[in-house]
Amino acid sequence: MKPFEVITHKEKKIAVLDLSDTSPEQAIGLLREAEQKIVRMPLKSVRIFTDARNAVYNKESMEALKAFSMKAGPYIKASATTGQEGLRSVAKKAVETTAKRDINSFKTRQEALDWLASQE
Repeated sequence: MKPFEVITHKEKKIAVLDLSDTSPEQAIGLLREAEQKIVRMPLKSVRIFTDARNAVYNKESMEALKAFSMKAGPYIKASATTGQEGLRSVAKKAVETTAKRDINSFKTRQEALDWLASQE
């Protein structure tokens, strides 16, 4: 799987951002790459799934995550994630507060993709 790609799931386009097992430095680069692609899409059109399993955050990557959420926010229709246990749940809450939108957490990728595909 690519770090950022648009897939088709149940006939719906879903942007997939794979931050799993990333270091803070890797995550910053991936967030910038994803942002550049998302802001080229129509407003309120993007269903995005973020896999954050085992991602490691620090102050700089948290700031990058919040900046990504603010810039990409107008393009996001629905957002789902996996891997938000422990300290990563704090990161999720911070992003939700900054972006002023809900990010739905799921135990599995399949559950997240199914939910995103159901969003109209």
